[in-house]
Amino acid sequence: MSEVLGIDELPAAPIGDRILLLPDPPKEETEYRIHIPDIAKHRPNTGTVLTAGLAARDKMHDNGIEIGDSVVWGQFAGVIYEWDHIKSPGTKKCAEHNWERSPSPRDRVTAAKCECGAVRWTECLILANVDDIQASVGLEKRIRAGAVKVTRGKNTEGQTNHFIERTE
Repeated sequence: MSEVLGIDELPAAPIGDRILLLPDPPKEETEYRIHIPDIAKHRPNTGTVLTAGLAARDKMHDNGIEIGDSVVWGQFAGVIYEWDHIKSPGTKKCAEHNWERSPSPRDRVTAAKCECGAVRWTECLILANVDDIQASVGLEKRIRAGAVKVTRGKNTEGQTNHFIERTE
């Protein structure tokens, strides 16, 4: 069994141009309220950037993406990484947790609860390359809010380039 991590502890620190993503849960029903059976659910390619390696942070900064942004990545990008962690601490003291399986809060999450009230989740993360990010919802919100501006300029070879400028 893997080590159970605390509330804000991540299972790994990505290196280089790698990022760690938390996928959104798959849709349970269509916009017309038709239930989607488990066999028809697709692996989501949208979610949140949890952390990034140093080279990935540089690329993300240049592209106006921040840790915590909601992003879209390539459908088959990355590898699945299991994250076993405490979701919420218990309200009572106990010497050692006695985990009992509890109902899953959503698809692809295994949940357990201790008699002290602590909740433990095992869920899947995606370890991917920063270049696999196709779009950022957070960046679009910052552009609309005026916190980020896209400007056009020339590089040293005289070619046209677009740049992200932070206004804050």
